[in-house]
Amino acid sequence: MYKSKGVAPSTGDLVLTDLNNNNMIDVNDQFVVGDPNPLFTRSLTNSLSYKNFDLRFFFQFVYGNDIFNGTRRYLENNSYGESDNQLATVLTQWQNIGDITQIPRFGGTYNNRQSTRYMEDGSYMRLKEATLGYNFSPEILKKLKGISNLRLYVKGQNLLTFTQYTGLDPEVNYDGEGYEFGMGTDFFTFPHPRVVLFGVNIDF
Repeated sequence: MYKSKGVAPSTGDLVLTDLNNNNMIDVNDQFVVGDPNPLFTRSLTNSLSYKNFDLRFFFQFVYGNDIFNGTRRYLENNSYGESDNQLATVLTQWQNIGDITQIPRFGGTYNNRQSTRYMEDGSYMRLKEATLGYNFSPEILKKLKGISNLRLYVKGQNLLTFTQYTGLDPEVNYDGEGYEFGMGTDFFTFPHPRVVLFGVNIDF
């Protein structure tokens, strides 16, 4: 893709780097950029208990990967007119000479080019799963004839995500799981849902 140098305050156009210094921006100015593979991944899982309560949780950490936010390429470029709605960030677009902003003017020359403008840090920390349970005491179970164990619990998935990525979900793969060529690419990709379940375990 092309290397973005930001928005020119004098024109409002997105400035791309002329890598071969031929005074024009063409395919010869594209270069390989970004890496969808994280520098490292980590996880933390633990189980805690206090009296009749128990808590289990699983955190996932990913650091050092890049994501091409293709969604922003369509929703933040001011070039498609009525075909795509735009993000609220376009309200800060360049409008007057001297404006300092990261959003180019409406209809700018290079707004739709695949450039580093849409590359983002995909690092994140996510609470993937947590379960909080309550185990009824033997004293109470004695009053419940025929029940040897009774546990109530609430379980959540994808509860919290900490990231600087501006898309819907940093844990993204545009072409689906197991397809490596879609790694690190976000294009209107549906995020992992937040799920909360309530349940009961009964032993007779």
